[in-house]
Amino acid sequence: MIKIKTRDYFLATLVLSLSSFLVFSNLYVVQPLLSLFAERYAVSLNAANWIFAAASLGMSLFLIPWALLADRYGRRLVMLLSLGLSALFSLSLVFSDSVAVWIGLRFLQGMALAGLPAVAIAYISEEFETEAVIPAVGIYIAANSIGGISGRILGGALADWFGLNAPMLFTALLTFAGALLTYFYLPRERYFKPQLLAFRTILANLCGHIKNPLLWRTFLISGICFGMFINMFSVVGLRLQQAPWLFSTIQVSLLFLCYLSGTFAASMAGRFSRRFNAPRGMLIGWLILMFGMLLLVSDVVLILVAGLLLCSIGFFFTHALASAWVGKNATHARALASALYLSSYYLGASVGGEYLLTVWQHFTWIWVPLAAMLLLLLVLWLLFGIFKQLRR
Repeated sequence: MIKIKTRDYFLATLVLSLSSFLVFSNLYVVQPLLSLFAERYAVSLNAANWIFAAASLGMSLFLIPWALLADRYGRRLVMLLSLGLSALFSLSLVFSDSVAVWIGLRFLQGMALAGLPAVAIAYISEEFETEAVIPAVGIYIAANSIGGISGRILGGALADWFGLNAPMLFTALLTFAGALLTYFYLPRERYFKPQLLAFRTILANLCGHIKNPLLWRTFLISGICFGMFINMFSVVGLRLQQAPWLFSTIQVSLLFLCYLSGTFAASMAGRFSRRFNAPRGMLIGWLILMFGMLLLVSDVVLILVAGLLLCSIGFFFTHALASAWVGKNATHARALASALYLSSYYLGASVGGEYLLTVWQHFTWIWVPLAAMLLLLLVLWLLFGIFKQLRR
């Protein structure tokens, strides 16, 4: 097995982290560019938002199929296919000439991107020795966050300087390079054991997770929280590009640096979980998220940034505890349970923007954060359901 502080450990961790960085850079690179898409193609912001949302939708629908294919044919092959196809679709986007083509290719790109996050941690768990797993997973997850932030900032900067297609060309070239590095430097699997795709067993496991009251509520919590959180960043950015603020695309992309406060909060969630149960922590995270949303009714930029910082802290605190809660309470097929959690997570991201943009289109700004808070009240109901189950 791969031992900590060895050459194989360094290479595998570096390649997996770089691959994770590239996946989330590709996923989020267009998020700060929605107003540019709307202007270039003369479409509504709702239509432009689907260029971002389509990739999240593709990812949510294909996490489970990729995980099942990896169980049969191997983790490394799936990661290579994921990166190679993602680069190909990113390159295809350079030549896109309509919103419909952008949305279609972004959906296919999201489908391809799902392969790596669906199997990377399974590869680490199987190939790394026990002492090396936690450090490797920690570095991998940190790369997720840094990739998402970097993709947005680079996307905003490149689009401002060179046009809308430049970010896609840049990410395509980087992702091709990442695929080559993965092929040559990611150690081949030694402990993977192929499994037959027994669809009856898979269906039974899926139904078992969906019927588990501690799990299905957590799946919904992840989808609602992430859907409101990530799309509020989009809508706040679009608002600040209008008068009287007139932010540039680069300035909007810098708002995503607020995510760094969430990275800190996620690490604090681990410490919290050692002393208290996860649902109690999710409630605390929800309260912080709600307070952050309340601050977003303001017209003052500093208060808006403070609101985004609090939203990041509250969301990532909740997300870290919720994802761990799923692993703890899945009595069987834990990888499938985690895939269901992530599917709900990205499905929320794909549809949340339509909800918030529609509210903004028909009402004044103040109703946008209030509409998000209204939907987030469902999380409180879901948490009370979990508390009730725990008392039984």
